[in-house]
Amino acid sequence: MIKTERQSEREFNLLSPEKRSILENGVNTVILDLESSLTGNEAMNFWAAMIGAEKEVRGITNKAMNNKNGKNEREYERSLIARLAINQPTEYMVGAADQRNIELISSNAVEVVNALMDSGINVLVVTGGMDKVTKSIAGYFHCPFYTNKLYKNSRTGRYTEIGDQDVLVRTNGKRELVKELREKGIIEGPIGVFGDGTNDMGVDADIKICMTCWNERDEAIPESDIAVDAIEAILPIFEGRNRRKIMRSGYYQYLLRLGVFQLKRPATQFNDLAFGIGLLSDLNEEYNPKRDNDKVIYQFRSNGNGK
Repeated sequence: MIKTERQSEREFNLLSPEKRSILENGVNTVILDLESSLTGNEAMNFWAAMIGAEKEVRGITNKAMNNKNGKNEREYERSLIARLAINQPTEYMVGAADQRNIELISSNAVEVVNALMDSGINVLVVTGGMDKVTKSIAGYFHCPFYTNKLYKNSRTGRYTEIGDQDVLVRTNGKRELVKELREKGIIEGPIGVFGDGTNDMGVDADIKICMTCWNERDEAIPESDIAVDAIEAILPIFEGRNRRKIMRSGYYQYLLRLGVFQLKRPATQFNDLAFGIGLLSDLNEEYNPKRDNDKVIYQFRSNGNGK
């Protein structure tokens, strides 16, 4: 992979004071993406598959999700309008996409969100997806959801209209919304973000984790601090050393151990090497291969899959 200038700078810089603080204390706020992160479904692509237009719509989706932040401010809005014009979802299609979100919910996603919240972290779901297709899945997560609004065209009876004044329809909408919430005192730093697109990585956050399980966004991955392919991996990162110390003997100890296991898999990519080295050093001390419960984490590194 060709490295961006930003990525190269992070690799060779010493660990910043902000990142040192996150290693120790974790974050106070977590911003989560929904589509291709908490769930593998993307409503626009799902609708396109229903009408045989998947290739065309998926191409528009990927272009929008890989769009560099700060460029083409209205690109995401235009992509929403274009995809809705092709899909023209009916009431049935909207309901089916809503249900599909639940069917493709990421393994342990609910438990990870509960663990973050129970440890005192403020969790928000911020998505460019539509409110009409997030109602059911929102019931699984006891945290605020920020979405775009989808409206029915009164003439055709199909859902082809969006709230064009909503901040989340814009390319930098997530960054603007998070900034606004922070200024209002609704959230506070340090902030961690987890998602799969450049609009997620463009959020002004202190630690950025890119999800690669459902889709790999070529532009988003190098903009992240860490790229992972399992949601459990975010838990040890966002919790920090002090919270993990408590969690290791509590209700979520096995979920935390699974997160450590996922972080140590070869699929994990540390773009901020200094932070990655510090994190793995802490985890190696916390999880001792001489203890039976921790052996699986280290055995993976020595078997055929853990080169």
